[in-house]
Amino acid sequence: KNMANALHALDPKIQPKGLGKGFGLTRAITESIAHIQFAANSDDASVNVKKSVPPMVKKAQQIASSSNQLSIFGQAAINSTSVSEFNALNGEFLTLANQINGIGNTNSYSLQQFDNDIQAMIAREKPAYTTVDKYYLFNLIRLPSGKWAFKSKSKPSSSYNSY
Repeated sequence: KNMANALHALDPKIQPKGLGKGFGLTRAITESIAHIQFAANSDDASVNVKKSVPPMVKKAQQIASSSNQLSIFGQAAINSTSVSEFNALNGEFLTLANQINGIGNTNSYSLQQFDNDIQAMIAREKPAYTTVDKYYLFNLIRLPSGKWAFKSKSKPSSSYNSY
């Protein structure tokens, strides 16, 4: 039951029922990677963002890969046929989960390091980073550069359509 809950928190597509929020670590990390790549490729991305994102993405993809490995260990543990097999797979699962969380002696890139790298990149922004706080008629927004762009409020988009 605990492994099923862990798998649900990891990826609700694999384990639909559980105590998690129904979003999952795997989706969270892959969407975070996509978001910072989008930011780095936008028309008004700063030099800081353009230079900071590629190495960050490379390291964060290790977390995504580890998340996929966790799924494999978790599914194998649930499907195991003996207590000793389950315990061995559960041990691998816990070791990898701790590495992702930055717990223990690990040289692996962790979620905390990913967050720290993003916060450090934001702190280096001159002028300071600001969010888009106002949508105009037909979902137009004004970018910090002064350029107008279209951004849908209802559907995530991989790019702005500029005018």
